[in-house]
Amino acid sequence: MISDPSLSPATSLEWQMVFDKLKDGIFILDADQRIVRCNKAAAELFRLVPEQTIGKRCFEIVHGTPSPFADCPFQRTIVSRQRERKEIQVGDRWFEIVADPILDAEQKVAGAVHIVSDVTEQKRAEEKIRESEETYRNLFQNAQVGLFRTRISDGKILESNDQLARMFGYDNREEFIAEYVTSKNYVDPGTRERMVAEIQKNGTIQNFQARFYRKDGSIFWAQYSAKIYPEKGWIEGVAEDITGRKQIEAERERLQTAVQQAGDVIVITDSDGTIQYVNPAFTAVTGYRAEEAVGQNPRILKSGEQNQEFYQELWQTITSGRTWRGRFVNRKKDGIFYTEEASISPVKDATGRIINYVAVKRDITEQLRRSQQQAILQEQFYQAQKMESIGRLAGGVAHDFNNMLNVILGYGESLLHELHPQDPLRKQAQQIVEAAKRSADLTRQLLAFSRKQVLRPEVLQLNEVLRNLENMLRRLIGEDIELVFALAEDTQPILADPSQIEQVILNLAVNARDAMPTGGRLLFETANADLDQAYAKTHAGVAPGKYVCLAVSDTGCGMSSDVMAHIFEPFFSTKGERGTGLGLSTVYGIVKQSGGHIYVYAEPGKAQLLKFISGRLWRTAHPKSKPSSRRPEKGRENTFSWWKMKKSCGN
Repeated sequence: MISDPSLSPATSLEWQMVFDKLKDGIFILDADQRIVRCNKAAAELFRLVPEQTIGKRCFEIVHGTPSPFADCPFQRTIVSRQRERKEIQVGDRWFEIVADPILDAEQKVAGAVHIVSDVTEQKRAEEKIRESEETYRNLFQNAQVGLFRTRISDGKILESNDQLARMFGYDNREEFIAEYVTSKNYVDPGTRERMVAEIQKNGTIQNFQARFYRKDGSIFWAQYSAKIYPEKGWIEGVAEDITGRKQIEAERERLQTAVQQAGDVIVITDSDGTIQYVNPAFTAVTGYRAEEAVGQNPRILKSGEQNQEFYQELWQTITSGRTWRGRFVNRKKDGIFYTEEASISPVKDATGRIINYVAVKRDITEQLRRSQQQAILQEQFYQAQKMESIGRLAGGVAHDFNNMLNVILGYGESLLHELHPQDPLRKQAQQIVEAAKRSADLTRQLLAFSRKQVLRPEVLQLNEVLRNLENMLRRLIGEDIELVFALAEDTQPILADPSQIEQVILNLAVNARDAMPTGGRLLFETANADLDQAYAKTHAGVAPGKYVCLAVSDTGCGMSSDVMAHIFEPFFSTKGERGTGLGLSTVYGIVKQSGGHIYVYAEPGKAQLLKFISGRLWRTAHPKSKPSSRRPEKGRENTFSWWKMKKSCGN
């Protein structure tokens, strides 16, 4: 308050200079609110000069109204006779008005000093602060992550948003803050000690994951980051419920473990076919390490066994969004071919765009081999049954027919003995005897096939039998055919009927000669062999043991698989009227009766390979595989030279 004012114009120049230098606008008013004096700053606030304000009422100058506005500070001063304040807005500007009453001697208000300050920038700053606070408040409350402030000493929740409260199973932050007094209620104490220790050590903690307890005692996973404020005694941070993510991660880990440990090959490529992932089974099957395969195209396995149309059809199938299923013949890193069964499926994103391809493949090479082996064994079994049935039939017929032939031959020879040499009937009787003898030869062959002939086995060397027959064999096959012997020096002695062995060798030589009408090469080979259990499993009727092998090979015209299925059957012949069809059937019967086994390999236009084996007599190996993976013992270097011949024939 200002008492005893002098309302006359100031005469002091120094006072006026100070009055005008004040930054706030100052109006001196009379009791009627008219401006008696103002400083330069007050006039400039309203874009006037001091002289233009004198005599005007302050409300006309300040807010441009013809009468005081409600809650006018001057009007309040008249009543209170004390300083009054008011902020008013004029257009886009804000002013703060401070009214100090001027009292006369009777303590009545005779006027007032108005101090007017332009607070527009301050108001704008305050508004920005309010907006920022509101924005922060909204962000704090509406954040999709939990925000918190906890006390360092005991972990009490000092502040949180609703999201954090909901994470812990509460409806609102007030209930959450009120109940969560100590850390033991929401986190394992040991976990909190580790968290606090790390925060105190580093000042912050980033992406710390821990298990927390909800209101109902259930457990959830949260990941949070926080910063410590030691001077304030609290920790502030942000928390995110990652229970769903942890479950997804656990599921992904389970799937990844399953994929990693799967026996099937799994390959993932991008949409262009570039390999992004292979599992360990891929390496086990192909020999390519993961780092060698990733970034490559599956063409690294291409064998050339499939044509371009095959791959085009595959690519068209999967790029159209469908799954392709089929088989490949692929090539491993070491060059070995293998067969795999594959299923290739496209992987699409949410928009339906193909982003990856997943191939699940299985090496079925061994499975196919076993199936093929099983089919071969089944065929061998059926063939053995058929030959056994034919043998019983042929043996029965031959035995009965041989008895009748003996009668015919006996009476025929008796008739010849009774007839005079010049008797005209003698010639007919002689024809009867000759025909009976030829028929007897046929019955002996049938009996040999049916394994009902009488054998006279001896201990002999197979090599010696072959050498003794060499001259006869050369005359038998002719000069156009080269005869070659490859005889192992250490073959074991065998127990066999020498005449039957010779018949087998001669029959095979004749068969080979007829297959080479324009000349060729005939090879006889011998070797010791020890047939193991694995070999016996792949050859029907073969018992494991020690054997001697005779392999007879020629470079003749070969034969089809249909013909080969019947070559040991009696009376089957491809030679027309020239053949009886009993040559190879006799060989078959002799070998089987001697306890041996015989196999044949042939193709049209390629050399044929006849081999027969016997317990303590002869042996062979599967025509398309080596007899044994073991190296020959010393002295047996030439034991299996016959498979080299087979290879040279393109097989």
